[in-house]
Amino acid sequence: MTIRLPFTSRQFVSNPLTSFPVIPRYNGANPFSDSQARNFYDTFKTWSFTITLLGPLRFLMMVIILMFGTILSVVVTFNQPVDKPLNKTYLRQKGIDLLRFMIRMLLFVGGFFYIPINYDELSDLKNARCIVCNHFSAWDSIILLSIMECSPIVKAELLQTPLLGHVLRALQSVGVERVSDNGKHQALHNIEIRMKDTRYPPVLIFPQGTTCFHAFMTMWKTGAFTPGLPTQPIVIKYENEYSSLDLTHGNTSNSMYKACCQFINYSHVDVLPMYYPTQEEISNPTLYAKSLREIVADHLGILLTDHSYEDYLLHCAAKNTKINADHLITYKISEILGLHYTLVLKSFKIFCSYDKDKNGYYTCKNLYDFFCIEKTNDKRFKHMINVIFRFADTNQNGKLEVEEFMSLLACMMCSKNVEYMISLLFQCLDFDESGTINKNYLQQFINDYKFYDLVENEIQQMYDILFLFDQNETCIQFDYFCSKLYNHYQLLRAISSYIFKNIFETKDWYKFEFRFN
Repeated sequence: MTIRLPFTSRQFVSNPLTSFPVIPRYNGANPFSDSQARNFYDTFKTWSFTITLLGPLRFLMMVIILMFGTILSVVVTFNQPVDKPLNKTYLRQKGIDLLRFMIRMLLFVGGFFYIPINYDELSDLKNARCIVCNHFSAWDSIILLSIMECSPIVKAELLQTPLLGHVLRALQSVGVERVSDNGKHQALHNIEIRMKDTRYPPVLIFPQGTTCFHAFMTMWKTGAFTPGLPTQPIVIKYENEYSSLDLTHGNTSNSMYKACCQFINYSHVDVLPMYYPTQEEISNPTLYAKSLREIVADHLGILLTDHSYEDYLLHCAAKNTKINADHLITYKISEILGLHYTLVLKSFKIFCSYDKDKNGYYTCKNLYDFFCIEKTNDKRFKHMINVIFRFADTNQNGKLEVEEFMSLLACMMCSKNVEYMISLLFQCLDFDESGTINKNYLQQFINDYKFYDLVENEIQQMYDILFLFDQNETCIQFDYFCSKLYNHYQLLRAISSYIFKNIFETKDWYKFEFRFN
């Protein structure tokens, strides 16, 4: 069988990861950085309104309105099943209308005295089943809920909050569990049902999945476009000259309090033409989302960026660890390396946890500490660390940076990168650095160390695979090693599990079902 390798048997001893796909560095501004929204005048007004108690009083009035809205929501949803459309009797409908009026009062107290709405002649808000909107502020959904009857798509945890949860349930909101894949699939199913069932209000979705700085349009999720139905796009603009209401720091209460510290807040709503997808877009939700995203960004006159909700999580992790990650884009890393976005985030956290001096890179000495080399006198492990460092240090600057670290993990963890895994393992097991693997050394290594969670018959399988090699030879050549182990991925994973035993807290990390986009 011919083995496709990204390098020859002579090239592997130098640095095979030089041929590994390179993660491009992003040099622009981070759309999730709250430092872009700060200025002296804004800070001065916030302190002035706080000291004079104008800000706290307005915020207290908003809380009181929310409390009355909660009581009204409990009455509206009384004796109504959560998973069924509301039985809209005359009194219940009046209760929902009153709830929308209270939402408008909430905006008035927050400084939104007048919100102009511009309807395009081709818009069809009345018959729309799916409404999408840009997402810059915590006020976005409040503004839209005050001017139209719709069911917003929200984080599942918001439905469990003491006050807001009752209001959202009265509005028949759909909760999305963003952590697990099962939760996401269930949310997609629920969204499609809501769109097609006219007994429910139209669905309001913010495809960005999170807020960002108003100069950028981040990537859109495809959930709203999977059913392939026509979509009504809406654009909200905030026009405060010296104060930004962008929610880039993840704290909704702070964002709402900040609005209470302005004399007046300016915003307006543009209802764009109804968008009817082409047949190609119906069959390809990603293309559908891309087309509509470009229309909304063009209307706002802002930049498109490849950042997404996963990059927001990465930004939060970097902010907590004080290690810069502004040059990383999760979508690009996942696409190039084959790592699922959850593993991209986890690999960054792992990197940060061992980067004790927070300088954004490892040295070979750091890797000695990383793998607890000082706790053993076995020179074979020091040899492995030197091989790993030389293998991953693609720019040969003596530093293992976060991109190189992620490439290393992708090489060791993804089946699509099995050629690189074979090369790295060959070098690690070449204990005498002769360019070959001494079969006796390899057998002794298997005898000396137990691999995590492998029972006796699995250990025997390792020996069986080992005996695939020519018994008349004492040394294993690189090409022969590749040809025999290319289809024995279990053995490769078992050896990798020991080499990377300290990377993941769970000892059976190598049995994790790695997912690819």
